[in-house]
Amino acid sequence: MFFKRPRRDDAPSNEAETLANVISRTRAVIWFDLDGTILDANAVFLAAVGYRLEEVVGQHHSIFLPKADAETSEYKAFWQGLAAGETYSDQYRRIAKTGEDVWLQAIYAPVLDEDGKPVKIVKVAADITARKAHDVETQARIDAIDQSQAVIEFEPDGTIITANKNFLDTVHYTLEEIVGQKHRMFLVPGDPAHDEYQEFWKTLASGQAIQGEFRRFSKLQREVWLQANYTPIRNTSGEVYKIVKFANDITSTKRESMDKSSQITALNRSLGVIEFNMDGTIRTANNAFLEAMGYSLDEVKGAHHRIFMHPDEAKSPEYNAFWEDLRNGEFQSGEYRRFAKGSREVWIQASYNPIFSSYGKPYKVVKFASDVTGRIKATHAIAAGLDALEAGDLNYRITQEMTEDFQALKTKFNTTVETLDNMVHEILSLSATIAEESASIDSNVASQSRQWERQAATIEETSAAMEQMSATVIRTAENSKEASSAANSAQIVAEEGKTDISHAIAAMDEIKASSDAISKIVELIDAISFQTNLLALNAGVEAARAGEAGRGFAVVASEVRALAQRSADAATEIKGLIETSHQQVMRGAQIVEKSGGSLDSILNAVAEVVNGISDISIAGNEQATGVKEITKSVNDFASVLQTAAATSEENSAAATNLANQARELRRLVDHFNHGDKADMPAQDSRRVA
Repeated sequence: MFFKRPRRDDAPSNEAETLANVISRTRAVIWFDLDGTILDANAVFLAAVGYRLEEVVGQHHSIFLPKADAETSEYKAFWQGLAAGETYSDQYRRIAKTGEDVWLQAIYAPVLDEDGKPVKIVKVAADITARKAHDVETQARIDAIDQSQAVIEFEPDGTIITANKNFLDTVHYTLEEIVGQKHRMFLVPGDPAHDEYQEFWKTLASGQAIQGEFRRFSKLQREVWLQANYTPIRNTSGEVYKIVKFANDITSTKRESMDKSSQITALNRSLGVIEFNMDGTIRTANNAFLEAMGYSLDEVKGAHHRIFMHPDEAKSPEYNAFWEDLRNGEFQSGEYRRFAKGSREVWIQASYNPIFSSYGKPYKVVKFASDVTGRIKATHAIAAGLDALEAGDLNYRITQEMTEDFQALKTKFNTTVETLDNMVHEILSLSATIAEESASIDSNVASQSRQWERQAATIEETSAAMEQMSATVIRTAENSKEASSAANSAQIVAEEGKTDISHAIAAMDEIKASSDAISKIVELIDAISFQTNLLALNAGVEAARAGEAGRGFAVVASEVRALAQRSADAATEIKGLIETSHQQVMRGAQIVEKSGGSLDSILNAVAEVVNGISDISIAGNEQATGVKEITKSVNDFASVLQTAAATSEENSAAATNLANQARELRRLVDHFNHGDKADMPAQDSRRVA
């Protein structure tokens, strides 16, 4: 009845009623007074809000609104507009009787009278609560995507429409800098794939989505990797009107992945790699491993690891325990002996690495290996060489072929052994020479020691003679004093006569005899000085031959020569004095003989004799002092000779010890078996092949 209008004829009236019935059955309809008071509502509306008709008629429209919304000025303006004849159409949130939200797609329209004035308000609505909830959920998802992913929208030709903050932060542009630009601004400069790029956008424009990992370029000229999904969006006509790209920045992950991939590639190039199932069957192997072992992939795939083992080792408990440990996830590494195709021995440095599934259980084993056969064989050869050296075998040489890395080591080892062999030969030769020279030195030192002992004995005899001569000289001096006293007495008692003169003549004769004896003694001293000088000269020559060890002895010999020279000079002087005294005595005797009858002449002669005897006494004292000094020098020289003799004995002992050490050195060197054909039996040099 609320849709009934003035009838112009029956057909329009029936048509209007039919339309009203259709709307009433399919749409929520409610009528209000101009102030918002509810007049009526159909069953669809009542079902949507959960009320009965009697619960809403007479109530104000605000019962369907949150209290806060009903009190706003916008709500009052809304009803004022309706009363003034305005129409409103939108999606509206309302509150059902249960307090739950109800979303309505509604039209609020005034109902006009014949004069065109609003008399009441009709609201025709569709319950879109379910769709709205879906839209809200969809929007929430979109918002979540917008928060978590980089999103950018393009025209089908690649023109940029918009982008979110995440995308802008990733490429370091502002929105103003990219809107209206083409997608190619993000491509890496110099990418040559123009045709592929054109095909990329044709595919998107045709409605096909594209996803994958893409390398792009940021404003900072830095590489950016994106995990992206380009999704075409169609309009209601089914035509693609834009492309939305959802992307995640995987730059760091990609770089890490590329780094690991590069490492794996490098390992595959430089190492042998083989994979096994947990029971030891071979899954696959790279070329490096296959080349090292001499197999093709078809020959090893599906076979067991034991094909690389010696049969006895493959049956051992240790081998079973090895694979049991791998199955338990335990890492294994070390140097392993394996056998290539044809039973060729191969040594590898390898690690067996269990690979774990996402459940934490190992599901395969990856083995990385490098061929160290050359190093192991070189090590064994060097070890054998060192064992030979330890046993004293200097004929050992490494002759087996080695890899380039160890060829220099082989050469150095052989050169070192050759050098050691030559050194041992030289040591043997030198030790023999040392032994011979030591024996010669020992003989010479012994001979020299005996000579010095004889010289020491001679010096001791000379010293004894000098002591006797010193006693004689002392006695002569004393006799001179007595003679002087006698002469004085003769002078006093000259008057006693010729008898006393006779005594004087006799005394003169005795003095003459003493002078002759002293002269002989002086000659003996001179001879001793000459002999001493000669001995000192001989000692200096021997000291010079002794080198550094005889330097101190040479100084002593030089001092002895100087003392001998001074003794000779003193003896010469004494001899002169004695000759003078002798001449004076002779003249006195002649005078006494000529003046035997004259007392005055005797007295004068006696006075002269007294003076002469006094001079003789002085000279005798000086001679005694000189003889004492000579005696001391001779005694010192004797001590030096004794010291030299003792040193000679020590040198002889040292020479003997040196000879013994040379023999011991020879004994030690004889431990080595070397190539000296002259001294040792001939033998074949051993070689390692």
